[in-house]
Formats: sequence, structure tokens, C-alpha cells
Amino acid sequence: MEVIASGGFYERMSRRQASTNFGALANPNHVSIVQTQRFGMGTVQARLRHDWELGSRTQTLTAGLSLFGTHAPVLVDKGDAPDDSVGRAGALSRAERSTMALSLVAENAFRFGRWSLVPGVRFDLIRQAVAESLDLQVGSPLGGAPGDPNGEPGNRQALSPVLLPGLGLQFHAIDALDVYANVSRGYKPILYNDGVAFQSGVTVSSVLAPTLTTTAEVGVRGRALGSLVYDVSVFYVNFENTVGLIGNDNGSATRTNVGRMVNFGGDVALEWDVLGFIRRQAPEPSRYGRLVLFGSVQLLSARFWSGPLQGLRPQYAPPYVARAGVSYLWKDVLKVMALSTFLGPHSGVDNANPSFDLPAYRVFDVSVEAMFAGGKFSLVGGINNLFDERYAARVRPGGGGGFDPGLPRNLYVGLSSRL
Repeated sequence: MEVIASGGFYERMSRRQASTNFGALANPNHVSIVQTQRFGMGTVQARLRHDWELGSRTQTLTAGLSLFGTHAPVLVDKGDAPDDSVGRAGALSRAERSTMALSLVAENAFRFGRWSLVPGVRFDLIRQAVAESLDLQVGSPLGGAPGDPNGEPGNRQALSPVLLPGLGLQFHAIDALDVYANVSRGYKPILYNDGVAFQSGVTVSSVLAPTLTTTAEVGVRGRALGSLVYDVSVFYVNFENTVGLIGNDNGSATRTNVGRMVNFGGDVALEWDVLGFIRRQAPEPSRYGRLVLFGSVQLLSARFWSGPLQGLRPQYAPPYVARAGVSYLWKDVLKVMALSTFLGPHSGVDNANPSFDLPAYRVFDVSVEAMFAGGKFSLVGGINNLFDERYAARVRPGGGGGFDPGLPRNLYVGLSSRL
């Protein structure tokens, strides 16, 4: 048995200018709105593996238990100037958020000749609580104290027990080809923002049902031409009681259950070791290292099949996501990678309101990792959004909301250890 415990604390602060209309450029004299989220969390996990014999094959039973807890208060303050990062004009909202989750997982890998069968089950017990102690309107965007109360402070608690079965199947057809299939049940609990809205202009339904999913996938994976690795699959995902946003023409929105959603599509992933192909001895590495070309494409058809939004495309469901790149690895000492990501057009709400449309975009990233001391330490660095693409990452409905820009070109450097 293996027992792992971890914990941590971090804080996220964001600042934006106060505004009065959704999606409108704020007056440069508008004061700032500062949001601070604090996360303290801890996890304990226990894992057990037991190999046993059936016939001439080894079967494997695995089980796990995890206990997770987090406390995540959120504070929103109004600044007294456009560059105020503290929120000196006064508090706008205060809310306490917490989660406790217990998970029990068990599965067994049965092996019979070329076949593998893996039934499994997961039991989750999730308790979430969100309680607002303060919720005020912004007031004048040019300054002054916060405005009037934003209605009654929200308070929502939920305790959700859920049992989730799953089944996986694999057939080893030949040495370089596997056929696989799986079906599983999933669960998405009510999120913090689903229970209580932390911004003006967004109302939350008084009754929200959690989302249950059924996922099925069939695919093949293998190796061809010595060094070309591929994985091709098709999938189907059924969402029951989807929680989503209905956007209004004035920029406000309502968070509610929006019906049954069905996603289906396909994934293709390829990876080709160029130097290995030249040597015709893949997967053994060349003395010159490994030069790998890789890419993937996901095609997605997503629609509401029932409910008030029947026939419409859900939020954040682009028709395609494509990635392509190249990496070079030399003797576990140096790794250089360049990656491009292409995302198709999509929407930030579930009712296809054009005011919330997000156009397609692409970003390019590069990274370098240098390993030393026998791989115990690594110096990493890179550039994200190399060509400084301007794009919208998400939509924030409501007063003062709009389109959140994606990160501009940014650099990072760090040191990691594997002691």
C-alpha cells in the first residue's frame, strides 16, 4: 500500500476597470475592481495493488481512497483610482467557499489471451458550501463608495453521494496494433459559481440539478513504419441536466439547467520519430537524439438535444481543436519543443447569442529544458504566445463584464528537482 499526503496555499489576484455596459470599452478614468481568491487545500491518498493468478495470466486488482478538502474565500473590492490594486474605496463582496470530497475507487484488470477486460467502480461523496456575507453593486465607475446591496446574499450547500461504474476493453490484434473501447458514467457537481454568482448582471436559478454524463469511446492505436505512433478514436458523450449560461442582449445572463447535451466526434493523434525512421531501428534512439514531429486534431459536434435550447450549440465547444509541433531530445540532457494550437470559433454562452461570440485563434509556444546532475535537476524556460496573438479566452457576462483577453507574449524560467 502507498499513502501520499499533500497540501498547499496560493492566492490569485486580478484587476479590471469598472464599467457600466457589457463588452464596452471602459473610460480610462474608471476606477479598478480588484478580485482576490485564496485557496488552501489538502489531500490524503491511499493506493493498493494486488496481483493474482487466473489460469496462466496475472490479473491485477487496484483500489484507492482519497480525501480532499479546500477552503477558498473570495474578496472583491472597489478601487479609488484606475491603477488601484488594493481596493481602497471599499469592499464589494465577501464569500466563503469550501469543499470536502471522499472518493473510493476499485478496478480489476482481467487478461485472457489477447483480450483485456477492466471493470471498475467509483464512489464519491462531495460536500460543497458557498456563503456570501456581503454583495454590493459597484456604484459610480468614476469613484466613490460601493452602491446598494445586490439582493439577498447567496447561501447554498449540497451533499452529493454518487456511484459511477465503468468498463474498459482492449484487444491486442498484432504486435503493433491494439483495438480498445470503454464506457463510463461521470458526474459534475454544482460549481461555486453555479451556486452563487459573484458578479452583477448574472442571476442563478434557485433550483440547479448536477450534471451526469455517459461517455463511450472506440479506437485503435499502434505503430507503423517503425517509428510512426498513432491513436485514432471516435467518442460519444451524453450530458444530462447540463448547467449553463443563457445570455441576454443587454449583456446579462442567467445560470440554470439548459437541457440534455450530446457531444460526438473523433480524435487523431500522430507522433513520428524522424531520426528513428532514417535509421530504421526505431524505437531505439539515434546517437544524435530524437527529432519528433507530432500533431493532433479533435473534431466535435455538440448540440442540445432537448430542453429550452434544443438544437443550439453549447458554450466553449469549438468545432475543431488542432495542435502541431516538433520536439528534439538529446541524451536525456536537452529538450526543445515548439507547439502551435489552433482553436475554432465558439461562444461563451449556451443560447448562441452573437454578442458572446468568440472568434477562432491560434497561439505558438516554445520551451527549453536542460537537465543536469544525472537528471536530478532541470532548468526550464520558454515563451508562450510567441507572436503575441490577440484573442479572447472567455466571456464574463453581467455589468462591467466583457471579453477576457488571453495572455499576451510572456516568458518564464524555473528550476525543478527530482530528488
